Amino acid sequence: MSSRTSAGVDRLRADSFGRWLVTIAAIAIGVVLASVHWAGLFVGGALCGLVSVSFGRALLAGAGFGALVWLVFAVELLLAGSFGAYLLMGQAFAVSVVLPIVAATLAAAVKGLVPN
Repeated sequence: MSSRTSAGVDRLRADSFGRWLVTIAAIAIGVVLASVHWAGLFVGGALCGLVSVSFGRALLAGAGFGALVWLVFAVELLLAGSFGAYLLMGQAFAVSVVLPIVAATLAAAVKGLVPN
């Protein structure tokens, strides 16, 4: 990363309001991408992790993003009237709940590659 880019990222992390705006944009981009392709979980998780202040917060942001994506999915099923059948799927239900959270959290771990 160039020093110019690094300075911009440092400035963004120091400004709480700007960081919130970028985090909301990252969440919006990730949710839209995740609604059309599973790779959106990784993109959204990584974006949420990169704008976080610390590695621990990045992991929490990734987990939160994954949970939000699952909630959006659950609401879509609820609106379609198939949420009850989804709950009865057993192990497939459990995997579909855990997978977005784990994938987004792992993607947010990219924060560990970027120096503070």
